[in-house]
Amino acid sequence: MAIDRLAQRCGSRLGSEAPALVLGRWRRSGGDVLLAKPATFMNDSGRAAVQLRDRHGVEPEALLVVVDDLDLPFGRLRLKASGGPGTHNGMRSLVRMLGSDQFPRLRLGIGPANEAEDLADWVLADFEPPEVAQLATLLDAAADCLESTLVDGVAGAMNRFNTR
Repeated sequence: MAIDRLAQRCGSRLGSEAPALVLGRWRRSGGDVLLAKPATFMNDSGRAAVQLRDRHGVEPEALLVVVDDLDLPFGRLRLKASGGPGTHNGMRSLVRMLGSDQFPRLRLGIGPANEAEDLADWVLADFEPPEVAQLATLLDAAADCLESTLVDGVAGAMNRFNTR
Protein backbone atom coordinates (compact mmCIF):
# COMPACT_ATOMS: atom_id res chain seq x y z
CA MET A 1 0.00 0.00 0.00
CA ALA A 2 2.90 2.36 0.73
CA ILE A 3 4.45 1.68 -2.69
CA ASP A 4 1.05 2.22 -4.30
CA ARG A 5 0.82 5.58 -2.52
CA LEU A 6 4.29 6.61 -3.68
CA ALA A 7 3.54 5.47 -7.24
CA GLN A 8 0.35 7.52 -7.21
CA ARG A 9 2.24 10.61 -6.01
CA CYS A 10 4.95 10.36 -8.65
CA GLY A 11 2.66 9.36 -11.50
CA SER A 12 4.22 5.92 -11.94
CA ARG A 13 2.18 3.03 -13.23
CA LEU A 14 2.81 -0.33 -11.60
CA GLY A 15 2.47 -3.46 -13.69
CA SER A 16 3.50 -7.09 -13.73
CA GLU A 17 6.92 -7.65 -15.19
CA ALA A 18 7.76 -11.14 -14.08
CA PRO A 19 5.95 -13.96 -12.27
CA ALA A 20 6.99 -12.68 -8.84
CA LEU A 21 7.37 -8.94 -9.48
CA VAL A 22 5.20 -5.87 -10.02
CA LEU A 23 7.27 -2.90 -11.15
CA GLY A 24 7.01 0.79 -11.93
CA ARG A 25 9.53 3.49 -12.70
CA TRP A 26 9.65 6.90 -11.06
CA ARG A 27 11.51 9.26 -13.35
CA ARG A 28 13.24 11.90 -11.21
CA SER A 29 15.80 14.55 -11.97
CA GLY A 30 18.16 12.81 -9.51
CA GLY A 31 17.84 9.51 -11.40
CA ASP A 32 15.16 6.93 -11.99
CA VAL A 33 13.83 4.89 -9.09
CA LEU A 34 12.31 1.45 -9.52
CA LEU A 35 9.18 0.91 -7.46
CA ALA A 36 8.70 -2.81 -6.91
CA LYS A 37 6.24 -5.02 -5.10
CA PRO A 38 6.26 -8.78 -4.73
CA ALA A 39 3.53 -10.61 -6.63
CA THR A 40 4.04 -13.53 -4.27
CA PHE A 41 2.84 -14.39 -0.83
CA MET A 42 4.69 -12.21 1.67
CA ASN A 43 6.54 -15.22 3.05
CA ASP A 44 8.10 -15.76 -0.39
CA SER A 45 8.93 -12.12 -1.19
CA GLY A 46 12.62 -12.95 -1.54
CA ARG A 47 11.80 -14.36 -4.99
CA ALA A 48 10.70 -10.90 -6.14
CA ALA A 49 13.89 -9.33 -4.79
CA VAL A 50 15.98 -11.92 -6.63
CA GLN A 51 14.14 -11.14 -9.87
CA LEU A 52 14.75 -7.44 -9.27
CA ARG A 53 18.45 -8.13 -8.73
CA ASP A 54 18.80 -10.49 -11.70
CA ARG A 55 16.75 -8.46 -14.21
CA HIS A 56 17.75 -4.93 -13.16
CA GLY A 57 21.04 -5.31 -11.29
CA VAL A 58 19.61 -4.00 -8.02
CA GLU A 59 21.90 -5.19 -5.24
CA PRO A 60 20.58 -5.59 -1.67
CA GLU A 61 22.18 -2.38 -0.36
CA ALA A 62 20.30 -0.41 -3.06
CA LEU A 63 16.92 -1.70 -1.87
CA LEU A 64 14.59 0.05 0.50
CA VAL A 65 12.20 -2.63 1.73
CA VAL A 66 8.81 -1.71 3.20
CA VAL A 67 7.21 -4.21 5.59
CA ASP A 68 4.39 -4.35 8.09
CA ASP A 69 5.43 -4.88 11.69
CA LEU A 70 3.39 -6.36 14.53
CA ASP A 71 5.92 -5.18 17.09
CA LEU A 72 5.19 -1.51 16.40
CA PRO A 73 1.92 0.15 17.37
CA PHE A 74 -0.41 0.89 14.49
CA GLY A 75 0.72 4.01 12.65
CA ARG A 76 4.31 4.09 13.93
CA LEU A 77 7.16 4.15 11.39
CA ARG A 78 10.66 2.86 11.99
CA LEU A 79 13.42 3.14 9.41
CA LYS A 80 16.53 0.98 9.87
CA ALA A 81 19.71 0.90 7.80
CA SER A 82 20.10 -2.89 8.05
CA GLY A 83 19.64 -5.80 10.41
CA GLY A 84 18.26 -9.26 10.84
CA PRO A 85 14.77 -10.33 9.86
CA GLY A 86 13.42 -10.72 13.38
CA THR A 87 10.15 -12.67 13.38
CA HIS A 88 8.94 -11.35 10.01
CA ASN A 89 8.69 -14.23 7.55
CA GLY A 90 8.85 -11.94 4.51
CA MET A 91 12.10 -10.45 5.80
CA ARG A 92 13.43 -13.95 6.45
CA SER A 93 12.71 -14.80 2.82
CA LEU A 94 14.49 -11.65 1.62
CA VAL A 95 17.57 -12.27 3.76
CA ARG A 96 17.74 -15.95 2.81
CA MET A 97 17.24 -15.44 -0.94
CA LEU A 98 19.52 -12.39 -1.22
CA GLY A 99 22.15 -13.80 1.12
CA SER A 100 22.36 -10.48 2.95
CA ASP A 101 20.59 -8.41 5.58
CA GLN A 102 22.50 -5.28 4.57
CA PHE A 103 19.59 -3.32 3.13
CA PRO A 104 17.49 -0.55 4.63
CA ARG A 105 13.92 -1.25 5.62
CA LEU A 106 10.93 0.84 6.57
CA ARG A 107 8.74 -0.89 9.12
CA LEU A 108 5.09 0.18 9.30
CA GLY A 109 3.41 -0.55 12.61
CA ILE A 110 0.26 -2.67 12.43
CA GLY A 111 0.35 -4.17 15.92
CA PRO A 112 -0.06 -5.41 18.40
CA ALA A 113 -1.94 -8.52 17.36
CA ASN A 114 -5.12 -9.66 19.04
CA GLU A 115 -3.93 -12.49 21.32
CA ALA A 116 -7.20 -14.43 20.93
CA GLU A 117 -6.88 -14.68 17.14
CA ASP A 118 -4.60 -16.78 14.95
CA LEU A 119 -1.65 -14.59 13.98
CA ALA A 120 -1.88 -15.33 10.24
CA ASP A 121 -5.63 -14.60 10.24
CA TRP A 122 -5.06 -11.36 12.13
CA VAL A 123 -2.32 -10.12 9.78
CA LEU A 124 -4.44 -10.92 6.71
CA ALA A 125 -7.65 -9.43 8.11
CA ASP A 126 -9.02 -6.05 7.09
CA PHE A 127 -8.08 -3.08 9.21
CA GLU A 128 -10.42 -2.15 12.06
CA PRO A 129 -12.51 1.03 11.59
CA PRO A 130 -10.27 3.19 13.83
CA GLU A 131 -7.24 2.01 11.85
CA VAL A 132 -8.93 2.69 8.52
CA ALA A 133 -9.42 6.28 9.68
CA GLN A 134 -5.64 6.56 10.30
CA LEU A 135 -4.47 4.56 7.28
CA ALA A 136 -4.20 7.50 4.86
CA THR A 137 -2.01 9.35 7.37
CA LEU A 138 0.23 6.29 7.80
CA LEU A 139 0.60 5.78 4.04
CA ASP A 140 1.36 9.47 3.48
CA ALA A 141 4.01 9.36 6.21
CA ALA A 142 5.51 6.21 4.67
CA ALA A 143 5.66 7.84 1.23
CA ASP A 144 7.21 10.96 2.81
CA CYS A 145 9.83 8.78 4.50
CA LEU A 146 10.63 6.94 1.26
CA GLU A 147 11.06 10.25 -0.57
CA SER A 148 13.17 11.65 2.26
CA THR A 149 15.43 8.60 2.14
CA LEU A 150 16.15 9.32 -1.54
CA VAL A 151 16.94 12.98 -0.84
CA ASP A 152 18.51 12.91 2.64
CA GLY A 153 19.86 9.34 2.76
CA VAL A 154 18.89 6.71 5.29
CA ALA A 155 20.52 8.49 8.26
CA GLY A 156 18.79 11.79 7.47
CA ALA A 157 15.40 10.14 7.04
CA MET A 158 15.91 8.14 10.24
CA ASN A 159 16.53 11.37 12.16
CA ARG A 160 13.37 12.87 10.75
CA PHE A 161 10.94 9.96 10.88
CA ASN A 162 12.04 7.72 13.75
CA THR A 163 11.10 10.39 16.29
CA ARG A 164 7.37 10.15 15.64
